[in-house]
Amino acid sequence: MGRSRGRDFRLLLAATFFYGTGPTAVVPLSAGYAGELGASGVFMGIAGGLMNIVSLASRLFVGNLADRVGKRRLTICGGVLMVLAGVAYTLAYLPWMVLVARVFHGIGFACCSVSLFTWISNLLPRERVPSDLGLR
Repeated sequence: MGRSRGRDFRLLLAATFFYGTGPTAVVPLSAGYAGELGASGVFMGIAGGLMNIVSLASRLFVGNLADRVGKRRLTICGGVLMVLAGVAYTLAYLPWMVLVARVFHGIGFACCSVSLFTWISNLLPRERVPSDLGLR
């Protein structure tokens, strides 16, 4: 791997780490936060799982979108959506507002995960992709 590709690879790994830690920290808190805003137990469960469901459903479309608009642009859009979700969490004063933030978070997470992992795999030599991505 060349010097430039190695630097790009390290930067992408760092970006992937940081985009992944954000939702991991928020997921357990969002259900409790919705409860503090007056949500029922069922609503809290929906709030806790909505980001994952939206992210999973969004990936069906985000993969093709990455090929059309480019991985860099999609990563930036995903990051912006995740920042908007963070702002929406802090501004939420009703339980349904937490759900809206979870939808933004799920779409942003899908955009980032698809584009960053595709981007990383494109930087790796073809014969090293499975081992470097932890598939063997």
